[in-house]
Amino acid sequence: MSDQQPVIKCDSVYKIFGKNAEKMLQNANGKVVAEEFQKAGCVVGVNNASFEVNKGEMLVVMGLSGSGKSTLLRCISRLTDATAGNIYIEGEDLLALNSKELIELRRNKMGMVFQSFALLTP
Repeated sequence: MSDQQPVIKCDSVYKIFGKNAEKMLQNANGKVVAEEFQKAGCVVGVNNASFEVNKGEMLVVMGLSGSGKSTLLRCISRLTDATAGNIYIEGEDLLALNSKELIELRRNKMGMVFQSFALLTP
């Protein structure tokens, strides 16, 4: 294992949509059952995502349509704010950055291609 910090680190990241999302998440004590949240009018987009990506590694996010892949990536780029958890880019707390710092991080350390049907079709 390397002594270097991860390039990306997600620690217990949640994204829950709905009016009572934060309160319900606090009451759930980290055990989110999507059906219970749905009954309360919430939708669980990301449920306790934790991982690290080190320099030179590649991470593939796979899942069925609607499973939260894009939501997770939107949280990592902070196009969408996570409901709870921590996200670090090269040791910087992404959630603590102000607008100007976030713009600089996106310009210098991220690249995005927005999804489109048949993006690679000739």
